[in-house]
Amino acid sequence: PATSASAWGRPPDDRSLGRALLVATRLASAGVGQGEEERKEAVRRLSPLLDTLLREPAAPSSGRRPAQLWELSLRDVVPILGAIASLAARPERLDPRIRSQLLHGLEARLAAEGAFGGPSPIDGFTLSSSATPPSAATLAELAAAWAWLGQEEGPRPDVGGELPLELPEATVEACRRWAISPTRVRSVVERWLASGG
Repeated sequence: PATSASAWGRPPDDRSLGRALLVATRLASAGVGQGEEERKEAVRRLSPLLDTLLREPAAPSSGRRPAQLWELSLRDVVPILGAIASLAARPERLDPRIRSQLLHGLEARLAAEGAFGGPSPIDGFTLSSSATPPSAATLAELAAAWAWLGQEEGPRPDVGGELPLELPEATVEACRRWAISPTRVRSVVERWLASGG
């Protein structure tokens, strides 16, 4: 299992688990067709690894620690979220508990990065483990993942057609604070939604 100690007697670290999830997700995407059941099954098979990364580690008495996924750098988190979104295509294909954990964990991470007020990641970090501000591409992917995870179930917009995807107002506000284009974020979400029918 993903949580057991490695052959060298040490448990896998956060980055190793993150990379494993990224590789597993990309491999699953390469082998999955466009069918609803195929995609659901591919996403379901990733659930144990996602559970491991989303579980809050036992914290010392000094307080709670975030789940392992959220302790990774933003540069490591972005491709993982993008791979999950590309594989699932529609967020409702995720287990509701995992989707909720991803959404709330991402919201907490974005809040720590200044998406909702306070210091902007462009102005510098006070709560981030990153040494340098994230790139515009990283911020756009984070905002897209947040908007994608928060999508309502029901009829989809005509992706790539005449009906544009409406981004939540909070996502548009984060785009303004981060000086990134909502159009860029919208196109990423639309690409994910279109990736799997």
